[in-house]
Amino acid sequence: DNINVYSHIFISGTTGCQWSVVTPQHLKSKISTPLRTPYRKKKSRTAEATHLLQHKDQLVELQIKCLRQEVEINEVKKRNIILEEEKLKLKIELLKKKLQK
Repeated sequence: DNINVYSHIFISGTTGCQWSVVTPQHLKSKISTPLRTPYRKKKSRTAEATHLLQHKDQLVELQIKCLRQEVEINEVKKRNIILEEEKLKLKIELLKKKLQK
């Protein structure tokens, strides 16, 4: 036979399957991979973990930035309320003066 014989080994609980490659004697020059998991990413687990931690750090930084902006917004709202109060007080004073005349 000139054909590689593939046997499927299905592993329960995983989405993909593993291939066990059997190469005939006269095809020894051909390089075969004994076990191959399809859809496997080329990243190592450490690289992936580092990547995830960097994303976590970015998310935490964004949360901090968001909270700081919220504090600034609240400060602006406080100032607006104080200005609104002063405006109303001035209106009251103006109306009182008009009544006195």
